[in-house]
Amino acid sequence: MSLHDADGSWLPDHQLHVVETLAHVDHTIERLLRLTHDYTERGTITFAEVSNGNRVDVVVREVAPLPQAIPRLVADALTQLRAALEHTLYAEVEATLGRSLTEEEAKTVEMPATCDVSALTQWLGNPRRRRLPALNAGTPLAQRIERLQPFQRRTLDEHPLRLLAVYTNVAKHRAPLSRRPGSAPCTPTIRTVT
Repeated sequence: MSLHDADGSWLPDHQLHVVETLAHVDHTIERLLRLTHDYTERGTITFAEVSNGNRVDVVVREVAPLPQAIPRLVADALTQLRAALEHTLYAEVEATLGRSLTEEEAKTVEMPATCDVSALTQWLGNPRRRRLPALNAGTPLAQRIERLQPFQRRTLDEHPLRLLAVYTNVAKHRAPLSRRPGSAPCTPTIRTVT
């Protein structure tokens, strides 16, 4: 990356806001890494020797509990990454239209995470969304959204956008995760705005 690339001058003015969001994500991840480093430095696993006849087995006696700040910082970072996607899309729709969105229009702007083409077609065909020319099927913005969709990958459950939607939905509505969620079935559309 050149110094010119790092200064954000390559971004259109209507997208400069995302730099601050991504800087916040970077800072959050840095805090997370420091905390994780400190956790592992203290020793997370305690072993014990257990006599078993003429041999001695080494067993795990204790695993230090994961500090609750770790899954919360992960949730914060992922939620902010999701926000960066949503804000970028919103700004792109406004820039394409050349005006601010009304409150009703704003409610239709969200980043879908669809698992098949028909679900994306349904998302694009939403009557309220169709009133926004920038989000009509076949437009450059709709084509870019389509290229980002989970159905573009052979393994849907590993697609970054789908994982981002699943993790942040769980973190927002249930609790921050301290482990990978079970493999939830791919629903027609995972809404990224609640």
